[in-house]
Amino acid sequence: MSKILFMSVGTGLGKTNPKESLAQGLAFSINETEPDHIVFIVTEKSKETVTLIEKCYEEEYNNKIDYETVHINSPDNFNECFEKISDKIKEYSDEKVYIDYTSGTKTMSLTVAIISVLYHNKLTSVTGKRGDNGTVIHGTEELIQHNPYSVYDKLNIEKVKHLFNYNRFETAAEILDTIVVLEDKEKIKTLINYYDKWDKFHHENFPNDMNSELFTDLEAQIKQNQKSMSIILNKEHDQKCYYLLADLINNSQRRYEEGKYDDAIARLYRSLELVAQIRLKKEYDIITSDVDMKILGKHIELSKKYLERLKGKGNNNKKIKIGLNEDYILLNNLNDPIGQYYKQNEEEYKNILSKRNKSILAHGTEPKTKEDYEKFKELVLNIARELDSRIDNFIEETKFPKFKVD
Repeated sequence: MSKILFMSVGTGLGKTNPKESLAQGLAFSINETEPDHIVFIVTEKSKETVTLIEKCYEEEYNNKIDYETVHINSPDNFNECFEKISDKIKEYSDEKVYIDYTSGTKTMSLTVAIISVLYHNKLTSVTGKRGDNGTVIHGTEELIQHNPYSVYDKLNIEKVKHLFNYNRFETAAEILDTIVVLEDKEKIKTLINYYDKWDKFHHENFPNDMNSELFTDLEAQIKQNQKSMSIILNKEHDQKCYYLLADLINNSQRRYEEGKYDDAIARLYRSLELVAQIRLKKEYDIITSDVDMKILGKHIELSKKYLERLKGKGNNNKKIKIGLNEDYILLNNLNDPIGQYYKQNEEEYKNILSKRNKSILAHGTEPKTKEDYEKFKELVLNIARELDSRIDNFIEETKFPKFKVD
């Protein structure tokens, strides 16, 4: 990997030999940096300084320099400076780039400083004891290496927080990899990857070590999430199914926040179905993917005609599967409060389910709207509260944390 030095070149300060004085300082910078190649950023007035730098370097350090120039027509035009310098830096994206901003117009110096942050380049300048004319006295030069990484890192940490809050976990992890000075980077990445998996329904134990200063504003919610996940992963826990339902509702909300209304509604449909499945399993030991007719036969509320119709839904293997609508018909026929609630509000549910069925993710081609989602969510929450009055608490405990951002 070659070392490339970008150097903005001005005309010097003071009344006595300003260019010669500047050339000595920049030659010193070149000698200290030891680049394989130099890119001088010059104006019409400062291009003569490059010749002096070359001469000074050869006389002072008995060596020659390999260089090229980038010509700036309007040195006080930020856009031109930025475009030309950044385009040239991109040509050396695989090399180790240093930027010296000792001289040049204020706009040129500002531009290379900003570029050093954006492209993660090392930034240097020459300082030393200054004479009466304001220039560094030859022989007192010192090369200062500035650390733009802290600024760069702060900007990217804010990006990571925003991306995490908007459920862009993979992108957040990628940007985190570009951060240089961050002690807890791996811990933060572990947390981001964990919520990325959770968002895709890959439930697993929380990472052991979650201590980080960056998590201060997430701590309370993370603790609730840890409790929730321990219940979700416990097959024997009596509340597992309710937490799974709450998790699914939260997942739909995250898709809604991303503007993915069809995805969000598809998850609400599954939530509505899950409400009925939970009730049938917990109260009647009925599994909707394999209905046991012997169990149903014990319920005198169910008519023989209804049982025969249900039995007719069996496939060649005699396995009886029922879907969302039939789940609630069965609950209503069992005189179950959930089934009765659904029946009482049947028109509302049928209307919203009809809209869902027209979604491109169901059986139609119509994109769904924000209003479709909000109405559907209201109906799902209403019946979920009939299932268990604690559902709002479960939803709160399974919400993903959010960073506080400006």
